[in-house]
Amino acid sequence: MSARVDVLGVGFDRVDLAGAAERILRRLDAGDRTFVITANPEFVMLTRQDADVAQIARDADLVVADGSGVVAASRLLRDPLPRVPGRLLVDALVPHLAQRRSRVFFLGAAPGVGERAAAEVRRRAPGFVVAGVHAAVWRISAVGVFLALSVPAVAWVQESAVLLLVGTLLLILVGAAFWWMWRRETRL
Repeated sequence: MSARVDVLGVGFDRVDLAGAAERILRRLDAGDRTFVITANPEFVMLTRQDADVAQIARDADLVVADGSGVVAASRLLRDPLPRVPGRLLVDALVPHLAQRRSRVFFLGAAPGVGERAAAEVRRRAPGFVVAGVHAAVWRISAVGVFLALSVPAVAWVQESAVLLLVGTLLLILVGAAFWWMWRRETRL
């Protein structure tokens, strides 16, 4: 049995939410740079159209199924994957990152959304250190980056990772997670 489930050419790791968080934290403890993709069907389709994005998916340290379409496709292949939404993966990592006092940068989303998401995370996790928030890409020095960018920006970020992520050990593509985190705050 392969370590990854192939869904239309994208290899998804056989991990649930707890397993994904555990693998990420183990790699952080070891000082290993880690690139995580929470891939939905739109990302899978983009890999079929863009060879660079397909290579990024192959090179990622962890690819999880963030989308019911990916989960359904894996079931049709009789190799079912658990769903690991990016926003829930962030939620699972936040207490551990707060306990470690890891500096985390929120990059992407519409102006103001990242700030509101960071404030919500700080409210829920005392000790969580926000290294910064920005709606555009710039030079960053932090332990981790939660990246909420559209799928086409993924290729640019991966190519620019050496310049962009100075000292960063963890990069997680979380899609619309900032919006969901902020929405959670406004519903309370």
